Amino acid sequence: MGRISKNTSITVKDAEVGGPLFGGGNASEEGGNTAVSVYGSSFIHNNVYGGGNQASVSGDNKVTIGECE
Repeated sequence: MGRISKNTSITVKDAEVGGPLFGGGNASEEGGNTAVSVYGSSFIHNNVYGGGNQASVSGDNKVTIGECE
């Protein structure tokens, strides 16, 4: 398992994601904040998570679905 020491930001616009979307990644520990934005005609086939799949996020998690900031 790895470690990310900075903030992570993911933006999905007018796209299709075939599985779950994790702001903190799959198995790397996130040492900063995560932000996930999904908007436009995007389609996520599963769930959207602000944190990681198998690891923790030590900062804040923010998920925005809908309007772009």
